[in-house]
Amino acid sequence: MKVIFVQDIPGVAKRSEVKEVAHGYALNFLFPQGLAVRATPEREQALRQHTEGEHKTQSREVDRAHSLAGELKDKTVTIACPASSTGTLYAAIAPELVVQAVQEQLKVRLQPSQVLVPPHVKTIGGHQVQVLLHPEVKITLTLHITPH
Repeated sequence: MKVIFVQDIPGVAKRSEVKEVAHGYALNFLFPQGLAVRATPEREQALRQHTEGEHKTQSREVDRAHSLAGELKDKTVTIACPASSTGTLYAAIAPELVVQAVQEQLKVRLQPSQVLVPPHVKTIGGHQVQVLLHPEVKITLTLHITPH
């Protein structure tokens, strides 16, 4: 019996995959659990249209991320933080602080979850942080930390 999987089933199929399975497996397990539906021509056509739409949307998101990466490439963001006379920061650099500085200085909106600040950023000076613009697009942004 041909079915369309509604959810991922490890070792069997991924979501939206169309597969031929045993008749009893479909009727006794997949359908009652809501894991799959019977593959009809209408459902297969709807699945193809949905998949094409998702691919177009994902392609647009990747293009936007690449253009944003081009804007942010080789940019430096300056952050003023309280520091001791030896140049050690009193508080860690949080992703929220980086996001705020990027928004103020570069006029680009980011989410704190997109910014990966290494744990060794504890001194004034230049540091590198990773910015995840998309799962496929990652850039390095330079932070210049000055004493406040």
